[in-house]
Parts: sequence; structure tokens; C-alpha cells
Amino acid sequence: MLTMQDCLDYSDLSEEEIHMVAHHEHIPYSAAAHLACTLVQDKAGEKRLRDILAEVVGETEHEGRREDLQAAQQALYDYNQHHPCR
Repeated sequence: MLTMQDCLDYSDLSEEEIHMVAHHEHIPYSAAAHLACTLVQDKAGEKRLRDILAEVVGETEHEGRREDLQAAQQALYDYNQHHPCR
């Protein structure tokens, strides 16, 4: 069985990215880690994960949550740096 750290290491995702997936999908952190780890395995999944993160940025901006917005924007930026569009 994979640990949380195994999923993070394997997928090259940050804890913040996983938290954003959990928030967006309304699922526990552990389920979000598994989902994100699965999504980064192929091009379509990487795009879906990018879309999820972008949606969180949009929602956060729309809701006016400035502190959360910075973290969301940074997580999306980091994701794009580590998982560029292919």
C-alpha cells in the first residue's frame, strides 16, 4: 500500500495541489492524493488535473478569498512548471 508521501513523490505533486483537488472534488485528502496520482499518469489526466486547479483559482477569485487566491495561483503555477503541456 502506498503512503501519502509515496503518492506525492511518485506524482511530483505538492500537498497544496492535493488539498486543492480534495476541496474541488469534495473528497478526503487521501482520496484526492490517490486521484491526483492516477491523473498524472497520462496526457488526458494531466489536462484534467490542470483544469481542476484552474477552476479552484477561478472559484477562489470569484469568492474574493485573496489569501487563498495566492496559494491557489502558486499551486497552479507550480503544477504547470512540473507538468508542462505535452
